Amino acid sequence: MIAVATLMRFSPIKFVGSLRRSYALRGMLVANAFGALVPVCRSGIRPTGVSRYALAIPFVLLLTPMQNVLADNIVFEDPGKFLMVEGGSCGQGGASEVLRLPGSMQIPDDYASGMATVVLNGWRLGYLGDDHKLQSARAIISEPRLNGRSLQWEAVGVLHDDAGFLDLSEAIDDPYEFCYRYLAFAWDRADIHALLGPQSRGTIDNDDDNQPRSTTALAAGSFSVQNPWSKAIVNGGAIHRPGREGRAAILPQGFIAAWGNANDVNEDAFDGLGAYLGGFDGSDNHLLQIAYNRGASATFESLNDNQAKASGLHVSWDSYAILKDNKTRRDFTVDEYTVALGGRDIEVIDPPFSILPREDNEGVVDATGCIGGSDDVLTKEIVVDDIAFEYAVPMLTGWELNYACEEDENVLQMGMWIHDVSFEKDPNTGMGRLRYSVSSQLRDADLNPPHQSRHKVSILGLRNGGPYRVIGSGGPGGGPGGPGLAPVK
Repeated sequence: MIAVATLMRFSPIKFVGSLRRSYALRGMLVANAFGALVPVCRSGIRPTGVSRYALAIPFVLLLTPMQNVLADNIVFEDPGKFLMVEGGSCGQGGASEVLRLPGSMQIPDDYASGMATVVLNGWRLGYLGDDHKLQSARAIISEPRLNGRSLQWEAVGVLHDDAGFLDLSEAIDDPYEFCYRYLAFAWDRADIHALLGPQSRGTIDNDDDNQPRSTTALAAGSFSVQNPWSKAIVNGGAIHRPGREGRAAILPQGFIAAWGNANDVNEDAFDGLGAYLGGFDGSDNHLLQIAYNRGASATFESLNDNQAKASGLHVSWDSYAILKDNKTRRDFTVDEYTVALGGRDIEVIDPPFSILPREDNEGVVDATGCIGGSDDVLTKEIVVDDIAFEYAVPMLTGWELNYACEEDENVLQMGMWIHDVSFEKDPNTGMGRLRYSVSSQLRDADLNPPHQSRHKVSILGLRNGGPYRVIGSGGPGGGPGGPGLAPVK
């Protein structure tokens, strides 16, 4: 039996039983069959107008893991052209379980040539018992896919220390909880000229084999993928090539952070757990700081030390990560999961954001004046005005969590998520206002010391480019022997 109890503030989230749009049970937690309190979502989103999109989300209760589906809310909709939905889910698992939470978004029938994707806009991982050291943390939206009129995905979460390392069947030996927040959006390709690429994974290493001169806990990686807008499109038996004038954006879909040397990892060894845990070499440590930043991208490709291309065929970017205890540095690996979106009608605002290791003189800490915090969840509201896009999608592309006073600690709960997203257009000026709240959590069992956090939200801008017409490179549908203009439905 599910019991509901009002308790201290965890986060702005809301619980869903079986409902369409529920704004009930704000600031509440749910006690599940484990006897543990599960936070549940309230979004409080103000949808734009009345939609035909039915948000009937049944309450999902799985034996393994136990899942609470959070309320989905329409953030913005331009019927038949663009739809943006916010939601999430929480699950709990026992020992030796990788948490897998299914998710989906229905695409309305009037999106004749609809496409859709989803971004990971927040995560929270926490042990259900006592606090522990950290070996690996993982939050991923795995390989979203279109199935008919439905966008479907699976969110995967892992949290564990190193207990049971020698026995892989017990590599995760402490029950834990995984919550995630997503922002899914659909667009009609007939109006918004944008194409989606496959999910990609990049590895940021800070180990002695890959970074032999590294003396810091900051690691970086450079990545490049094909711009989806440069790929051929098949329509009505004809092949159309969109050309090279398109821009590209890199959308966040998850991460794995783990202590250890990436070269010691054997992915196949973890098939019995149903997922690769990442960087698992048997070590765990206290945590002082964890941070990630996906840098700005550009349609640029480095071929070698002496040659590069700015043709628009590829999109490149740098990413940065920190995983640190009181030591100056340790070996660690962070994998990022992203997907590229390319097209003539997209643009990205990437605010400046940098991460640096919190230095602590090899564990010599001056904690004078440090006291425990009263709030283990920090929340603030952000407003961004004068957005010159018809549609705006906020994406959590950078975050930092650290304990105050330069002290490393065990971990009980940790995470960063954005919520209460709204986007409104001024009917007089056409400019947009984006509003969202961001919450963070990093705590051990006694809430001492408190935590500090920073974040970066990039804005994906989309425009209505009108009837979809692709500049081709000749051949079928593109004009005989030269550049042509061909409609694609």
